[in-house]
Amino acid sequence: LEGIAQAVSQNQAAATAAFETALEIEPGQPDAANNLATLAVGRGDVDTARQLYNSVLEVSPDHVQTWLRLAELESGAGNPEAAEAALTRAVEADPNNAEATVTLARSLLARGNSLEALDLLQPLILADTDQPAAYELAGVAYLAEGNAERALGAFERLVALLPESANAQFRLAQSYEAIGDLGALEATLERAIEIDASHVNSHLAYARLMLASERIDEAADAVREVRTLAPDNQAGIALEAQIQTAAGNAADAHQTLRDAYEAAPSQELSVALARSHMALDEPQAAISVLEDWLSQEPDAINARMALASLNLQGGSHGAAIADYETVLASQPDNVVALNNLAWLLGERGDLEEARGLAERAVALTDNQPQILDTLGVILLDLGETEEARTTLEQAWQNADGNPTITAHYARALADTGDTDEALSLLEQALATDGDFEGRGDAQDLLDRLR
Repeated sequence: LEGIAQAVSQNQAAATAAFETALEIEPGQPDAANNLATLAVGRGDVDTARQLYNSVLEVSPDHVQTWLRLAELESGAGNPEAAEAALTRAVEADPNNAEATVTLARSLLARGNSLEALDLLQPLILADTDQPAAYELAGVAYLAEGNAERALGAFERLVALLPESANAQFRLAQSYEAIGDLGALEATLERAIEIDASHVNSHLAYARLMLASERIDEAADAVREVRTLAPDNQAGIALEAQIQTAAGNAADAHQTLRDAYEAAPSQELSVALARSHMALDEPQAAISVLEDWLSQEPDAINARMALASLNLQGGSHGAAIADYETVLASQPDNVVALNNLAWLLGERGDLEEARGLAERAVALTDNQPQILDTLGVILLDLGETEEARTTLEQAWQNADGNPTITAHYARALADTGDTDEALSLLEQALATDGDFEGRGDAQDLLDRLR
């Protein structure tokens, strides 16, 4: 108590002496050691603080608050693995401690381990906890796993606990976006902004919604709010450029991004600048921007994915394959990379490897038609026509008339002897206005069947 009083009086030397005396009387005493560690952290002596926390844990290995403080120390010192290990011990010491559980779940989510985070949070959710952070993290984890309905339930509970929180409303809006309820999305974002007119994420989301809805003037107003509230927000800069492009001002958009990138280069801006080069029909310049950024940050996944897409579009399939393989080396469950690499390998004739990748992509998604389509075409090329037909039929049923998928399903029907139905579907696909991937192949197949 004397040490606390001295610390409050800003007399750190006397506070330190008092806490040290307390520890001489009772080695490992949690309050004295933790307060002494706090003083050590304050003067930048991380090693001494770590020793003090460990001295407590040698005597009281289940002291949750000390594990939490040690985790905070290790996180601040740039040791995320040590921090997570300390959080894990805190939860093991007291599985019912909500603070320890939520903090560990947040750490797991930050590393992309959403399923582990959900397993950890489940007891709190089932107990109908009054911890808002538990529902927020659960909702974020559900979204990461593609389970929008469960995310909606978690965020609804979050809003019930924090009805006047703009962040809670924003999280709820994210779940409405995921399930495709655009009316509820718009209303919820408006409610978030009504609660807190300075909530940047809500303004950003509202601007994106307006842009997607082709309400360009409203999108411009919303992004103007973002730029006023957070002039250096890179998502806001990139979105402003997108809106300028949509309004027919591609050159202005490019200049916006060029100025921002030169002032503060980043991965997000490199990707946006590359897209603006594409809008100006400058594919090589777009590739150069991304390659320049990746030469500095080779593990920048978003830039690598953007470069892979450009290489794929430009016919540089070997480079695209290498890019997607690099992505999968660090993100083995990246569905887009799995799907696109499977397609490219199938085109190259590496069908068994392509099939394995496509099957992994299908297993990670909820029967998305484009993913099923990739697998179905690979199965056709492997000669497994019956399985291919089943897979492509499922893709076609969920594809809303996508002409490419329709043509692939027609090919499967033709290969299994249903010529009349194949002809009918090919005619439907080819009657679609504009070009589509595989139109030439579809026309060739129609001519042969006729």
